[in-house]
Amino acid sequence: MNSQGGWSRRNFLQTMGGAVPTLKLLLEAPADRANPLGSEKGGKFKPIDLTPYFTSSPLDFGPRPQAKELGGASAQDGLIRTPTGKQDFRGIPFWLGPEGTKERSWVVLSNRNSGGTKQSIEVPIKQKASFLCLAGFCDWDENEHPSPNQDVIEKVGQKLAEAIFVYEDGTEKVLPIRRRFEVNAPSISWGHQSFASLAHVEDTPRKLTDPLSDALQWGDLQTSVWENTYGAGPDGKPSTLPWICLCGLRPPAMILWFFVA
Repeated sequence: MNSQGGWSRRNFLQTMGGAVPTLKLLLEAPADRANPLGSEKGGKFKPIDLTPYFTSSPLDFGPRPQAKELGGASAQDGLIRTPTGKQDFRGIPFWLGPEGTKERSWVVLSNRNSGGTKQSIEVPIKQKASFLCLAGFCDWDENEHPSPNQDVIEKVGQKLAEAIFVYEDGTEKVLPIRRRFEVNAPSISWGHQSFASLAHVEDTPRKLTDPLSDALQWGDLQTSVWENTYGAGPDGKPSTLPWICLCGLRPPAMILWFFVA
C-alpha cells in the first residue's frame, strides 16, 4: 500500500497470505496486548502503544531550516522535537515516543522505503471503537513561502497517505490523510490552520491586564484569547504541533487492523 494507491479486501487477503489463521491469532491475543495502557478517562479512551512500530528518531528524520524557528535546542541543530511520553491532548490521552533526538519516537511514512521510513504499517486494534484519534504532522510545504521569481501553488489538500480500517466482517473504511486537512506542518504561518484537525494545544484565555513580552501581543489581549495553534503561548516559548485528527468510523464495531500507508 502506498500514498498513491488504495487497498481492496482482495489485496489485504493476498498480502496477509492466510487470512483465517492470522485473524484467529489476532482475535485470541491477550487483552493486555490489545490495550497495554488500560482504559483511561473513565473508560472513554484507550491509548494504543505504537512503540513496536516506530521507524524514526528526530535525528533520522534530519534537520529542517524551518525547525530552527521553533527555538530552544531546535534553533541550534534544526531537528524537530515533539512532545514525548504520556500526554493529554484536548482531554484525550496519548502515549507518545521516548524523549531524545536519537530515540525512535515517530512512524515516518514515505514512498521511498529508506532508513527510518516505511511505505506502510499495519497495527492490530482488536477492540470495538466508534472513533480513532490520530496525532501526527507532515513536513513543511516548500511551496508555502516561494521566492518572488517562483510560480508555484501551495499543496493544500495534497494526499500524503491513507488510513484504512479493516473490520471484523471484512469491510474496510478508507480515510485520506491530506496536507492541511488531517495533518499539517509542525509550525504554521498565520491563517494556515488545518481544516479537519486541531493543534494538540488549546487556546489560552487572556485579560487586558495580562503582561506583554512585546507590543505585538497586544492584539491577542484585545481578542481575549491566545491562539496556541501558532506554536507559541503567552510565555513566548514555541512548541511543535502534532495535529489531532478525529476519525469517525461507524457505530461501535470490532476493528481488527489499522493500516497507514
